[in-house]
Amino acid sequence: LDDAARLCSRNDVLCGPGKRNAVAVKGWPVPLGARLMDMTPILIRNCRLFDGLRAPSSEVTDLYLSHGRIETIGPRSPAVGDIVIDAEARMAMPGLIDAHFHACGATIDVAADGVMPASLLAQHSRQILEATLRRGFTTVRAAGGADVGLHLACEQGLIDGPRLFFGGKA
Repeated sequence: LDDAARLCSRNDVLCGPGKRNAVAVKGWPVPLGARLMDMTPILIRNCRLFDGLRAPSSEVTDLYLSHGRIETIGPRSPAVGDIVIDAEARMAMPGLIDAHFHACGATIDVAADGVMPASLLAQHSRQILEATLRRGFTTVRAAGGADVGLHLACEQGLIDGPRLFFGGKA
């Protein structure tokens, strides 16, 4: 449970399996480690819900996630082994999706990005992807430049980024 103990106050996003079915808790420290999130039930207490269909709720409730999916909404007692997060009336919402995303846009100069050493561009891409996840985007579709390596790095937890769909070089 070493991953469960790692709380990171810079993150605003709580992710489910491979960043799928994610829930964002804005401004709240959350456990890291996608593999742990896949198997460890999470109880988010005292959160306000926003589902994108209705106005955000002003009432607080509990949200219980099991196997990366919402199992129940409403009061619930934690079970042994559950990760418990007190949202302190913060908003819980579905993860955002960006359908036109540039993971490899290190600069505004596309030509300069094209001749940048691959290892340097990969580090810029890591920073871009991690910042994107912290802003609440849990799924992105790369519009060009991202490749299978960045996709696998996100899926394997080497990059703490969103779920990445890529089409290859533009």
